[in-house]
Amino acid sequence: MADSGEVTVERGGKQYGATYAVRNGMVDVKTHTETRSVELSPDQAPEAIARRVLNEILNAQRDIPH
Repeated sequence: MADSGEVTVERGGKQYGATYAVRNGMVDVKTHTETRSVELSPDQAPEAIARRVLNEILNAQRDIPH
């Protein structure tokens, strides 16, 4: 299990990325616009959690009027 790494997702032909690090039972996910921390789950790899959080961040940004 990696203590840190990078994840990407593709949306509309574009790649979006984030870095993640595992610290004190939390997964810290950092994009160019924000950082979120979520509890580490014994049922999911940190990379999977980081990818889910990245999707959540992208969904939240999509809902913000520009």
